[in-house]
Amino acid sequence: MSVEHIKEPRERLVALLFNIGGLMETVVNRQVFRQFDLSNAQYEVLRILADRSVPMSLTDLSRMLVVSNANVTGLIDRMESQGLVKRKTNPADGRVRLIDLSAAGRSKFKQAHKVHLDGIAEFLQAFTDDDVRHLLKSLEILHMRAEAAAVGMYKLRCNPDSDELPKADNSA
Repeated sequence: MSVEHIKEPRERLVALLFNIGGLMETVVNRQVFRQFDLSNAQYEVLRILADRSVPMSLTDLSRMLVVSNANVTGLIDRMESQGLVKRKTNPADGRVRLIDLSAAGRSKFKQAHKVHLDGIAEFLQAFTDDDVRHLLKSLEILHMRAEAAAVGMYKLRCNPDSDELPKADNSA
């Protein structure tokens, strides 16, 4: 998509971000996800679980992914059948099931993540470390605002009668 015709700088910035995100996702899908037979969502679940030292609940995982529990349940069902994750009973509350990486899931993630990082390095080779730090700072602010808006929409979708917003888990 061409954005040269967009004159207003803020609108052009957002259009560029969408465009860049779509292009990078296409390349990553080709380089990483197809090679390792993973969907974008599966890779994200593996990344979240790999960053943690303890298993996590479906509810916490759904909050981090900003999707419904039903969507995460189906995703975890597929990943469990592929041997990538395993469900465990929470020792503190036997009614709650926790999700953890299997050895095969951890191994697949390590391999896919290396290819992913190599792709990122290729994308960013023209940027200095200072360029990356400055861009990252600005994008983190934008991400925080977008995430707050998404959490608000999640609240409206999942529990419109509650005044309490779900707490974002930023530990990963």
